[in-house]
Amino acid sequence: MKKQILFLFDDIKNTFFHFCINLLQLTAGLVLFCYVLTTWFEFVEIKDKMKLVTENSEVYMFRDDTSDKKFDKIINDNASLERLGVLYDKIISKVKNSNEGTELYLADSSMEFCFKEGIKVSKKVAKYDSHAGGYSSQLLSITPNFLKVFHLDGIYDSYNVLSEFAYKEGQDVPVILGADFAEFYNINDTLQDCNGQTYKVIGFLQSNSNYVAPDESKELLSLDKFIITPCMIDRKDSISIVRFVQNLYVMTNDKEIAEGLADFSRQQDLLDLSVINFSYQLSHIISDTEDEIFINSTFLIIILIFAFVGITGNLLQFITNNKKEFAINLLCGAKKADVIFRILMQIILMVVIGLGVIIVVFGVTAEFFITVIFAILFISAVILYPISILKHQSITTMIRRSYE
Repeated sequence: MKKQILFLFDDIKNTFFHFCINLLQLTAGLVLFCYVLTTWFEFVEIKDKMKLVTENSEVYMFRDDTSDKKFDKIINDNASLERLGVLYDKIISKVKNSNEGTELYLADSSMEFCFKEGIKVSKKVAKYDSHAGGYSSQLLSITPNFLKVFHLDGIYDSYNVLSEFAYKEGQDVPVILGADFAEFYNINDTLQDCNGQTYKVIGFLQSNSNYVAPDESKELLSLDKFIITPCMIDRKDSISIVRFVQNLYVMTNDKEIAEGLADFSRQQDLLDLSVINFSYQLSHIISDTEDEIFINSTFLIIILIFAFVGITGNLLQFITNNKKEFAINLLCGAKKADVIFRILMQIILMVVIGLGVIIVVFGVTAEFFITVIFAILFISAVILYPISILKHQSITTMIRRSYE
């Protein structure tokens, strides 16, 4: 085995340029193959998640088309603050008095959780801001039914979450942490933000918990590194109410409810809202994903064709250049399997390096294992013809043709 490995490195040294070209082509092909798989699986998961959410009703959201000048006036004018309070009451009462099955949920990730200055937090769940001089983590403010809408399980009391996950003034704010925080905190531990507010941990989400917000991203949004707090609306803060409206989702089969709220906002000379739904966003995600997969698959096929032709040609050339050496090895007692292994190891080394790059880029995922299977099939196709030629040649033929 040791001798075969030495032969392998000697072979690579003699054909280093061609080896590097083939390695780059094969690695690019495997990485692109894994990327296409990842894109497809993520799309299927997003599609399934959105269909799960819209199983009983459509989900509507508001797109804010307010100009910057008008927005500045809204958040700085006292009269606008009063009208924002009226809009907030209108939303709550409209949903409450609507037909059965209509409800709303909030998912606001526009802010970050800034830890109290001087508190050190693992970089696994937080980032350090040198300007602010402290650590911050991703923050998601939600209404309690958000957990039910996206079927998010974890270590928390799912039956009493509505009562526990509510903020009462003067008490610690209850929070549910993403799975990555479980390594550093326990239930009933407390956190403090940069404003001195204390938060009490009441539970953790399961690993790989996620949700969709198609108005923000066409990808699944992982909650593993999030601090999840209850929605806290300050009626004296215009920003608080605006964030509520901008990140609101209305679950209903009556589109007029959402459109009526958008019309009311414009009538009050507040935010210029337009209504979009999950189905509309999903159609765009499908179109974009199909285009992306088609383009990447085209490049993938071209790269793999070049890799297949290049590697096959180089293996045939390698066999032709070393027939005399192979014949001598066979005369000295080596088996054809040893010679085939020597040839096979070159491409195996390329594949191992390519798969190593995939692990670095994508990690060890289901897509990685499918890529491994694809790589094995690719190896089999590449070496089939060169090995069949070698197996059907006798020692005498090898020696004779090595002088041609």
